[in-house]
Amino acid sequence: MKVAITGATGLVGSHCTAAALAAGHNVRMVVRNPDKARSALAIHGLAHDAAEVFEADLTDHDRLRASLADVDGLIHAGAVFSLDPRQA
Repeated sequence: MKVAITGATGLVGSHCTAAALAAGHNVRMVVRNPDKARSALAIHGLAHDAAEVFEADLTDHDRLRASLADVDGLIHAGAVFSLDPRQA
C-alpha cells in the first residue's frame, strides 16, 4: 500500500512515517522543507531514501492534490500555522 503522510518531518508525522515503513508500506512524505526529511528519517534509524519525499505546502491546493496522486491512503499530520499573533 502506498501512503502519503503530510507533516512527515514533525513529531507525529515522523513517527507515523516510521510505523508505516515498518509495516511494509511505501511512504510518500509530504513536506514543506525536503531538507528536513533526511533528518526525520535518520532520527528513527531509517535510510535517507527509505521514503519518497514530495515538497508541497498545505495552502497550495494544486501541489497538495499532486502529492496525493497514485496513493492508497493518507495520514494527515500536517498543519497550517502562523507565528504572527494577528493571524492566530
